[in-house]
Amino acid sequence: MAVQMDSDRGDVDRSDVASLTGLATALWDVRDAMGDVLFKLATERLIVTAGEVRWLSAANRALEDSLAHLRSLELIRAMEADAAASAAGLPPGATLAALAHQVPEPWSGMLLGHRSALLELAGEIASSADENRRLLDAGSRQLRDTLNSITASTGVYDAKGVTQSAADRLRRLDEQA
Repeated sequence: MAVQMDSDRGDVDRSDVASLTGLATALWDVRDAMGDVLFKLATERLIVTAGEVRWLSAANRALEDSLAHLRSLELIRAMEADAAASAAGLPPGATLAALAHQVPEPWSGMLLGHRSALLELAGEIASSADENRRLLDAGSRQLRDTLNSITASTGVYDAKGVTQSAADRLRRLDEQA
């Protein structure tokens, strides 16, 4: 059944309003959760750039919690979208754009506005995640290089309690081979 218009008032049928209202609420919840994920990504980036790696684990846990919350809200959004699609005469899994083109104003404009905002947030999240990956990779390389330089330049004790430099260890390894 397609969304029915009441010709006298120009309103959507009550049951259709309920399904569209449920979808709009779910879309707001998803947008809010995506904003929270974006905030957690920004927090991680600030922690990395500030060199405060001791907080990185906690920030990552907070991000994982936000992502889990977003996934649960996405399931609710999918159920609400299928109900609204069914009320509009569309098959389950119909896109938000298809649904927006099937319903009258103001619902059409609201759904298109949500779609636009969700696409923008998804792009920001992808960019932020990519930037965090780049920073973490660069930091990991720097840390590895620093640790390698420390162990290469300082002596370590062997089994007899004698200090050996990296060059001595390599020479001994070469002789044993």
